[in-house]
Amino acid sequence: MDKKRTVVIVILISAAILLACINLAAITRLNSRLAGMQGHIDTLRSEMQAELSGVSHIVHMMQEQARWWEPGKIEVVETGPGQASVRIGWYLKDYRAGSKVFINYRRQGEEEYTALEAREGTGGHFHALLNLEFNPEPQWSHVYLRSQPGLGSPPVEFKEVGPDFAPQLQYEYYISILDEDVIRAGDVEHLNLDKLSYECYSSLQSYIDFEKNHVNVCLSEELYARPRYTLAESRLELCKGGRVVKRLPLQRSEGPDDEVIEWRADAISEAGEDFDLLRLVVTYSDGESFARQTAAAG
Repeated sequence: MDKKRTVVIVILISAAILLACINLAAITRLNSRLAGMQGHIDTLRSEMQAELSGVSHIVHMMQEQARWWEPGKIEVVETGPGQASVRIGWYLKDYRAGSKVFINYRRQGEEEYTALEAREGTGGHFHALLNLEFNPEPQWSHVYLRSQPGLGSPPVEFKEVGPDFAPQLQYEYYISILDEDVIRAGDVEHLNLDKLSYECYSSLQSYIDFEKNHVNVCLSEELYARPRYTLAESRLELCKGGRVVKRLPLQRSEGPDDEVIEWRADAISEAGEDFDLLRLVVTYSDGESFARQTAAAG
């Protein structure tokens, strides 16, 4: 009995030693594989760092390239029938005396750029005068509100009336330098002519609140952009069948601050009988008039 027990114990110990050896070999192989994977990960990390360093270098070079010039002031010098002289300025950080500086511009949709040699100012500043197709219009937000008669009645119609003109043609341009036989060109910039309208005309916000027999109109004129032309007068026209049946001038008053002017008017009439169209007309100090109109018959 003791001999059998001894044999069993020996067998169990041998099995345990064998399993331990197998596990140790597996752990050794696993550690070796993990070490190989870690080396591969370290290699990938080094390659990624090298790639990122290369990309950072390229980005830095692009940024340095883009910083060799800075856009300056853009302003409308004068306007004529369907065109305007637009002065574009910029600053060159890296410029060698004697080099020729050009502005290259084109209307969006055209294939060829027009090159115009720039005029040098002082301290690296340059400018050019472009004659562009341009019909300045005031930036005008207009809302029409048709209300039910009675105090506190909810509106039955609300809409924003858009401008009666097409958006301005847009341009794009870039700066280039000719230094001996080497040409250096900057990034393409966009010239939004609609934004230049702020310099020409004061911007407007208006609404017409129309009930059955009562019309209230309010017009706010904003002077924050220091426009060249401001409102000289404004009026509400009541029209019937394409004919103006009544003109109601808006009265000017001070706004909430020195750079806002309010224009207001009230009219009593009967829609459908006296008029079928409301037209708000404004005239600026240069003599130009603009309008927003809305059908009144419902």
